[in-house]
Amino acid sequence: MTAETAGASGIRLGATLFAALSLAAVLAGCWAARTHGAPPQSQILNLAAWIGGGLLAAGIARGRWRVSGLFLALTPGVLLFTLVSEGLLGVHRWVAIGPLRVNGAELLLPAALVACAGLGPRSLGRLIFPPLLLALLAAQPDVSQAAATGAAALVLLVTSTRPRAARLLSGLGVLAGLAVAALRPDPLWPVPEVEGIVRLAADVSPGLAAIGVAAILGAALAPLALAHKARPPLRDPALALTAYLAVAAFAPVLGLFPVPWMGMAISPILGAWLGFGLLAQLSGRPGASPDDPQRPGLRTPH
Repeated sequence: MTAETAGASGIRLGATLFAALSLAAVLAGCWAARTHGAPPQSQILNLAAWIGGGLLAAGIARGRWRVSGLFLALTPGVLLFTLVSEGLLGVHRWVAIGPLRVNGAELLLPAALVACAGLGPRSLGRLIFPPLLLALLAAQPDVSQAAATGAAALVLLVTSTRPRAARLLSGLGVLAGLAVAALRPDPLWPVPEVEGIVRLAADVSPGLAAIGVAAILGAALAPLALAHKARPPLRDPALALTAYLAVAAFAPVLGLFPVPWMGMAISPILGAWLGFGLLAQLSGRPGASPDDPQRPGLRTPH
């Protein structure tokens, strides 16, 4: 099997696994939320986000224009905008889009981290981008997103071929951002159908909760279907996406953090789909090296 064939089959398998498992998590969460009297609009929005996110991912994957640079530029800008937008009790994580409030980090970080990993192992952007993101997440503050971004940053640093001193400096910046995010107080009370959705599902049926949790974990690990087959130019983005999704999925075990896909929130659903869409676009030319001058938006700076 050629590298091109392996990459294509890997992304198809990963996307299929994510689609099936994330849908199972969404449906389990909707069932639990409906049973406990949550507004039906929340369930409709989650289902619409899953469908719309899948269509967006397909559009990005098949799109003619590379959009890695767009996510690299847009994500810090949106996170910065959240800091000056209206917050709740001093917490600033959201951007208003019409009547909806979306979490800017959950929406854009998956694709941004895939794009950063796609720059190539010699890219200086791999060392600059993660500490910048961590600083903005610490300012919001958002511990779960900071931890998930920190996990992806570890992948970027380990796979970087930049000098050890530069990687160490970047790692210290990431750790500083994580520490500040963890130490800043978060006065927001958890929302039962968001942070507490697994407990609500367990009240309906332990089996429903088990299915939902298993689906979340499986969906988070779905990018590994590409990571174990692809060459480093594609393996690194797949590993970065896996690290981000896995830590975001595991965070609710350690604290009152949003439960992705199962909780009543559209941002993590759309965000994961955007990450998969960009990963699929990068796999469109799996035979190209990260320094290929004909690969727009992915040439590695020296």
